[in-house]
Amino acid sequence: MKLINRVTGALAIWLAFCAVDAAQAQSLPPGGTNYSYLPLDSWSFSDTNWYSSHGYSPAAFSNIINATNVGDGNALLLDTSNSSAAYLFYNITETNGATNINCSVGSTCFWFNPDWSGTNAGGSGPGTWANFISLGQWGTNGSSWWSLYADPSGSMVYFSSQTNGGSPSTYLSAPVNFVSNTWVNICLTYGPTNSALYVNGELVTNGTGVAYWPGPDVTFFAMGSDTNGFFQARGLFDDWVNYDYQLAASDIFGTFEVYSILYGILPPPTPNIGSAPSSPTNTPTFQAITGTGYLQPVSTNTTSCVTSSNIWITNVVATLASNGTMEVTFSIAGGSNDIPYDVFANSVMAPASNTNYPWSWMGQSFHCVTFTITNLPNAAAFFILGTPQDTDHDGLTDAYELLVSKTDPNNPDSNGSGMLDGWDVVFGLNPLVDASTQTNLRSTFTYDPVGRLDLLSGIRAETLTNDFEGNVLQAQ
Repeated sequence: MKLINRVTGALAIWLAFCAVDAAQAQSLPPGGTNYSYLPLDSWSFSDTNWYSSHGYSPAAFSNIINATNVGDGNALLLDTSNSSAAYLFYNITETNGATNINCSVGSTCFWFNPDWSGTNAGGSGPGTWANFISLGQWGTNGSSWWSLYADPSGSMVYFSSQTNGGSPSTYLSAPVNFVSNTWVNICLTYGPTNSALYVNGELVTNGTGVAYWPGPDVTFFAMGSDTNGFFQARGLFDDWVNYDYQLAASDIFGTFEVYSILYGILPPPTPNIGSAPSSPTNTPTFQAITGTGYLQPVSTNTTSCVTSSNIWITNVVATLASNGTMEVTFSIAGGSNDIPYDVFANSVMAPASNTNYPWSWMGQSFHCVTFTITNLPNAAAFFILGTPQDTDHDGLTDAYELLVSKTDPNNPDSNGSGMLDGWDVVFGLNPLVDASTQTNLRSTFTYDPVGRLDLLSGIRAETLTNDFEGNVLQAQ
């Protein structure tokens, strides 16, 4: 099976932070509009090497932990309760010229989970100034500094910078409500005329434009502490991305809405794509789920048809229909001739192991065929292709069992009822539950001591009318 792209709904990438220009300045340099509109870099913190998504290693790190099974997998834990320094530094500019952060204009978002609650949430806060990101060092003698940080109470967030040892300029400040062991999404956007702070996808405050940033003597930035490894934010960080342009509010909210499910902030949406109708066939072998389903063929391309041991979806087009639903058109590429491939859909990006959000079967089609699926919800939709492989020969493909029925593709009778999983599905029974052991799914006949029927209960319960000898006259 191959997973393909989401075709509707919010398209999100983790958002981000800053790149230092080549000189100290009292005002922004001219120009600065030739942006890539792609992430400068991002950090998932998924391994102990701490590489960025572009493969760049840290400039230095110490006393940090790769926390597992948190957030959407792994996360950075930067928190020393004693006086020891803890830090994770990355180069501002790599040796090949790649820039990881731009402090004159950009965006930055990350997920943060504090080990403290703010004083406005019943806690004591971090106890010191807490740096989320920092460049250079704050001070009064020739200092060069740029930072997003929280106050010691943990109830306010600030974005400030200074240069040439001047007084710090604070561009924005906003009250926040941080709660211990709770993930929060923080996004900062900034440029020459304005700045903005977003928390959990919502605009918290607007600020002024950035006027100062560190000079060429500052060569790296710190995540979760200052550049000495102190004034730590004390918590978990995950999915950090830096851009060299200001993200739109809609992009920030869309990203938060999609990924907040993984961080336990919003509940997963209810699946709202139904399975297509199907009829079983015994030719040439028993197949419980077959047919075109909801797939409407548009064209067949045999001239440039590609065969392969793999299959994939290509030429995807999503269109908003007049009734407010979505129409999706795509082709199946790869594969082999005369082999039907299944199409599955879901409005929730659920892995096969998640039994709460089964996928829906859309139908079968052959490779090199372009088809349309109509009446999809105007929300996120995900598609997966499945092959005809049926390891246990129960009439259900392995893909169907993993995605839809959640049965064992290596066991033809997953519920032990004596009936193939495929026939359970055809008859509308739960292939994971042995119906013969469920009293509400069977009829129970009770007889009196001399063998006369006196009670009928269960799925076919009846009210019995007996004569004076106990014989059944009527059942209703």
